[in-house]
Amino acid sequence: LFRSVERVSVIPEHRGSGVGKELMMAIHDHLQDLEVEELYLDAQTHVKNFYEKLGYTQEGEVFEEVGIPHIVMVKRLR
Repeated sequence: LFRSVERVSVIPEHRGSGVGKELMMAIHDHLQDLEVEELYLDAQTHVKNFYEKLGYTQEGEVFEEVGIPHIVMVKRLR
């Protein structure tokens, strides 16, 4: 089983506070409970390092969505 996460954002005044990491960890925990094996998301390229620190890897090349460069990121949960 796999799932995707879409449109995750932290308002500017709370970026860098750890709330984004906490949110993603809660999502990971919940999906593991549901026995989801992989999680996919389309990340803006400027936050690639954030997702890599959470265990995601880039899959494929950069693409544009609404004029913003994105990449597909994948994380194995099981």
